[in-house]
Amino acid sequence: MLPTPHLNGYKISNPAVLARIEHEELDQFLRGCGWTPYFVKGDEPKKMHELVAASLRGLGSGNGCGITSNRKQ
Repeated sequence: MLPTPHLNGYKISNPAVLARIEHEELDQFLRGCGWTPYFVKGDEPKKMHELVAASLRGLGSGNGCGITSNRKQ
């Protein structure tokens, strides 16, 4: 999971750069950077917390913290 769980909610001004591009383009960009993106969408904090937690649990062991990367080391 890229550590940007909320792309614009905490900003006062314009949307973040990653919030301006199409979903497919964002997916391709993150994969090109060596990440496997998992997208969770919503606007209710309690529900989002549950969805993100479920997404992280579904990733398996990965590197021991529930976050995986396909970068070559």
